[in-house]
Amino acid sequence: MQGVLLFIVSFLHVISCLGLIVITLLTVTKSETTGGMMGTLGGRMSSAMNLPVGMDRFLQPLTLIFATGFMVTAVLHAMGKNMTWVHFLVGMGLYVGILRYGKQLVEWYREVTEERGK
Repeated sequence: MQGVLLFIVSFLHVISCLGLIVITLLTVTKSETTGGMMGTLGGRMSSAMNLPVGMDRFLQPLTLIFATGFMVTAVLHAMGKNMTWVHFLVGMGLYVGILRYGKQLVEWYREVTEERGK
């Protein structure tokens, strides 16, 4: 039974790794926007307002999904043969929780750190 669980975690880990690689290759930096084809097609004029435009609107949520999946599966994979279904379910619950409330937690953290800085 643990072999099946380890296979599932390994499969999800490989998918999240490949997803992160593809997203990294598709990401356009600000220096590439002046001469790069993706930057000119993406309409990078509103990047000064710190709003995601073009492909960034699509890539930002995907980055969060794949990075969180990578983090959770890496921890579960490190447990190896000691992993049980309870660990797997807690890890997947953490994954879903981060996907659901991660952006709100980051915004809350920024507000708290800005208040301390004032």
